[in-house]
Amino acid sequence: MKNPLRSRSYAFQTKSLVPNWKELIPSPPAINPDPTYRQLPINTMLWATAYLQNSGLNEGWSVTRKADFIAALVQGAAEYNLTPDKMPGDQQDFAMWFMEESDRGYCVHFASAAAVLLRAAGIPARYVEGFIVKDCEAGQGSIVDKLDAHSWVEYYDWNTRAWCILETTPIYSETETPQIVPGSPLGGGGIPEDEKIPEMEGEGEDIPVE
Repeated sequence: MKNPLRSRSYAFQTKSLVPNWKELIPSPPAINPDPTYRQLPINTMLWATAYLQNSGLNEGWSVTRKADFIAALVQGAAEYNLTPDKMPGDQQDFAMWFMEESDRGYCVHFASAAAVLLRAAGIPARYVEGFIVKDCEAGQGSIVDKLDAHSWVEYYDWNTRAWCILETTPIYSETETPQIVPGSPLGGGGIPEDEKIPEMEGEGEDIPVE
């Protein structure tokens, strides 16, 4: 008996599948940042929200675009100077005074104001202080001193599921941002020894965050 399959022909097409490296790397687990990273005193929240609206912030923008917009606002608010004026005693809100009345500041001022505006935009943000390590090489030690001190702000991006560094000191405005934490924030000039981190003050309780 003839095998009917012998009279048939078959055509095969093969494909080489090149894996996408992004598909091979598992996504980091989603986290819900502590609600305190979005809280502000009521008066500060009301001012900062109105300030962003009047400046043209679009609620439909992505987190990254909002952060870049806020960085530009803060960088343009004052010039970089290590001997700025002190906040007058009759002022109650440091961020408001710096953004609307002061014309000079250093990294502490710019990073503090950015943290306030990011939170007012609904973006978890935290103020960070540290040091810049210059000319470092793997496996070798480096020396840092007070002139290498710097402040920056970090915000949480739900798309990347990571905290990102946002450089807001104007003399380093050309730095490519955001950088994923851990990273190498740029900046510097040092922080004057007699300066303390300004506290955000306001009447009443903090606005609760869902």
